[in-house]
Amino acid sequence: MDQFLNGTPQPIGVITVPTTSVHLDIQEQVRKSLAGLPSGQTMAVLNVTTGKGINLAVAHKLNQHFEVVAYVGKSGWDQPVEGGVSVSFSR
Repeated sequence: MDQFLNGTPQPIGVITVPTTSVHLDIQEQVRKSLAGLPSGQTMAVLNVTTGKGINLAVAHKLNQHFEVVAYVGKSGWDQPVEGGVSVSFSR
């Protein structure tokens, strides 16, 4: 089953965007949220709220630093954060 975007069929599934398409404000607030995680955490999922809604950032700890491995969601990545960034899950 497909959904349509501007008349073009799009497969239904997870939509990710490259880091280069993510607003610098979002990237900075995600980094700040990851810095506040307790020691020992190696993975986190963050809610990112923009004017377009809520999307997710998924991060893993590589060596001693977190790195976002996927920005997941349909829209709003090119806009600054309006509702904030919060950690919804970490382990």
